[in-house]
Parts: sequence; structure tokens; C-alpha cells
Amino acid sequence: MLNTKGKLYENYLKTACFL
Repeated sequence: MLNTKGKLYENYLKTACFL
């Protein structure tokens, strides 16, 4: 669960960077 949450958070940060 923690691993998945961390991965989602990382993806969110990457998306924010692209935006």
C-alpha cells in the first residue's frame, strides 16, 4: 500500500513538473 501510494505521489510530482 505504501509502495503504491509513493509511486502515485511520484507520478503526480512528475505530472506537475510537466504542467
